[in-house]
Amino acid sequence: MTESRFQRWADVEQEFQHVDDPNVLQRIDNSPALRIALEISRPGNWWGLGVEPGTLISISRGEGIPLAWVPRREIISLLARAEDDVERSQVLLANEHDILEDCSAALGECTDPWLASTVLLALRAVDAHRSGFHEAGMALAVSLGEPLAAWGAEPRVRAFDSNQHRKAWEALVRKNSGYRRAELELDEARLDPHRRDVIWQALAAPIPKFFTTWHRHQNVPPPDYLSRHVVAHQPSVQHFTRRNALVALMLVSSLLRAQQDWSEDVRASDAVDEEPE
Repeated sequence: MTESRFQRWADVEQEFQHVDDPNVLQRIDNSPALRIALEISRPGNWWGLGVEPGTLISISRGEGIPLAWVPRREIISLLARAEDDVERSQVLLANEHDILEDCSAALGECTDPWLASTVLLALRAVDAHRSGFHEAGMALAVSLGEPLAAWGAEPRVRAFDSNQHRKAWEALVRKNSGYRRAELELDEARLDPHRRDVIWQALAAPIPKFFTTWHRHQNVPPPDYLSRHVVAHQPSVQHFTRRNALVALMLVSSLLRAQQDWSEDVRASDAVDEEPE
């Protein structure tokens, strides 16, 4: 039994090099190992894109656009092909209806009782945007998004090369604001396409932009991209754009969808622990 298990895992490891192939969706029906490799290493909406994960994470981190679990892969392809941030904003607005549908669909998959209250409010934020009140939807989404983003900023598991490495990391975290946690974690992470933490990096990539520090007394204009600090300290018509409202809804939907997977893992682990000996 042990030998066959190791053989199956060896098959999965062999398939990691193919998870970003453009024909992966045609192959998974006949390759259980490839399906497992995909489930371990890529958000579902990245399957079949044929785009390097580093490219998508770079876009997400540079412009604060969530790409894990939402939006659908066709929209991600358009975002990846766009020349710059202006074109990517145009892509978001041109696909507004589909993005709202994708957010609703992702939230509909969040069925764990732990998430019920937050999911209900997130769906109401989507409904507000869909009904023409994108400012109201954005304000609610940003309020929901702050604790979710704080959760998403930290990987569920962290490894250190040595005790010295761990102590240095803990000192760095203590020295910085909690709003910088995702930025520190992403800077520390090494993008290995074969590792499970690609999913976490995809999830966390837009969080540093969301948490960019900005206050009214500073002698700098507020950022154009979605900023929790602008919404909290100086909301304005200029900041409450449809583009930023969409990004806020995408962020909340992405993080809640990740929490659904995490909740399932925790409950499965608890069930194993409670099994009689």
